[in-house]
Order: sequence, then C-alpha cells, then structure tokens
Amino acid sequence: MLRTFLKFWGQWNSASDHCGDESAVKRDAEVVLFADLRQSGRRRSSKKLTKIAADSNPALAADPMGPPVQAGPLQSDASRPTPSHRARVLGMDLKHTKLCTDRRCDRLAAVGVITAGDLMTAEPLAIAKKMGAPAKAVATLRRYQQAIRLSAAVPGLMPRDASLLVSIHRKSIRALAIDSPAMLHRDLERFALSSRGQREMKGRRLPSLRRVRRWIEASSSLQVAV
Repeated sequence: MLRTFLKFWGQWNSASDHCGDESAVKRDAEVVLFADLRQSGRRRSSKKLTKIAADSNPALAADPMGPPVQAGPLQSDASRPTPSHRARVLGMDLKHTKLCTDRRCDRLAAVGVITAGDLMTAEPLAIAKKMGAPAKAVATLRRYQQAIRLSAAVPGLMPRDASLLVSIHRKSIRALAIDSPAMLHRDLERFALSSRGQREMKGRRLPSLRRVRRWIEASSSLQVAV
C-alpha cells in the first residue's frame, strides 16, 4: 500500500514539474513574440514617416539621411556680443559722467552737446563762443575731452576718474601702462589734498589701490596688443 502511494506521489510531482516547464516556455514565447511585433511596428512606422517626408521633399528621397549638418561653435552667455566699453562711455549722458555741474551740462545741452561723445568731438573754442563763456572755459572743455577720450580707451575707467588722472598728467594709455599702482595712487592722494583736488573730488572717496591697479593692467594689455 505504501509502495503504491509513493509511486503515485512521484508521478504527480513529475507531471506538475512538466506543466510548470510548459507554462514557463509558453510565457517566454509570448514575451519574444510581443517584442518581435513591437519592433516590426516601429519599422513600419519609420518607413511610413520616411515615405511621407520623401513625398514632401524630393531631395530627401534621393538621400534619406539628408545633407550633413555643420555643427557651429557653442556660444555661452559670456561669449555673446555686448556693447563695448567705448560705446557705453561715449553714449553716456553728460550729466551721468559727473565731469561738470548740472548747470553747466544744461548750458552745453542748449548748444547741442548732450552726450560724452558729443563733447569729445566738439570744437572747444566754437562751443565756448556759443555759450558766451570766457576764454578760460576752452581749457576746461579740453580737459573734459581728454578725460572722455582716456575713459573710452581704458576698460573699466569712468570719465570722472579719468579726469583725476588727467589732472595729475596721466593723459594717455602709455602713461598709465608704464606707471606703478603705488606711485599713481600716491600722486592721487597728494592731488586730493590740494585746493584744486578738493574742488574736483567734491567730497567723494579717492579710487582704491585695487582699482588703480586694474587701470594699469588694462592699459598694459592694450599696449601689448598694439
């Protein structure tokens, strides 16, 4: 009796394992079939889209890959063109340059001198005559022009600071390039103590040594480039 039961139990387990193997094989076959159908559908869709594009563009029918695309250089925000320092300075309203008082700026605007660029290209003697200014005004206007010209040439240098440099006889890029930051800053300090320097400074702070060093480095770079 026990022998018969064990024989029957062994046959039942063998049948179960066989059914399990068949189920696994069936599942694997279904997965493979589904993958084949999916891939076939993608190929048909791709061919259909290619045919539609070829009908609308005959050149694409001759060369399905299309013409080679020339990849241009990537441009970051930093490499995008921006207005130059010279253009910004020359386009500044004369009042924003702080070279002269608002009253004098209004008088200059009355004769057509509105921006820093207008003043730089104007004839000082003719402007002084139109304004009815005394002869000494011509020298003042020329000093303004020198300051604007120097400011426009040196990146980071504003007209008001350039006016201080002109007053201590640093009127060109070369004069700045061959100078030392410590000596230039010392001369600015001495000028600020004079009566003329106090009138020109009008209570504002003297440019720092770090800023002076940047002006000299920029001027040196421009000299090397030339």
